[in-house]
Amino acid sequence: MEHSTHPLPGHRYVCLGAQPHSVARAHLDYVRQNGGVVRWRQECTGNLARHFAEELARLKKDHCQVYVTLDADAVDASAVPGVSAPNALGLSAEEVIACARLAGESPAVTSFEVVEINPRVDTDGRSARWAALVVWHFLSGLSCRPRR
Repeated sequence: MEHSTHPLPGHRYVCLGAQPHSVARAHLDYVRQNGGVVRWRQECTGNLARHFAEELARLKKDHCQVYVTLDADAVDASAVPGVSAPNALGLSAEEVIACARLAGESPAVTSFEVVEINPRVDTDGRSARWAALVVWHFLSGLSCRPRR
């Protein structure tokens, strides 16, 4: 939000699946005071794709270019254990993959990244394979975008 040449208006910042034990109160207060959206994991469980689609539609209506960062630390450790901060109560790996597909389908999404996979602790490669599947679903969605 405070980038020196390209600041992000707070209402354009969205965090889905946050967890109280992982978010500093000062950061939460800052985001909310600046109009940002934070939805807790409990709100998103079973509804992540709906929340994601609603926020994409809101940002698209505001003519935003959307940059999606998918933090693998937010996903349940049983599916994605090879991260720096494994999450015992993380988001469903399947729900997150559905969001990757939606991101690919949305013309508003101009950038997409998967972050926090840690090869040093991904002993069986499960997390890397999950990340590859996420990217595959994003690209699959991208292939469905209308051509200009």
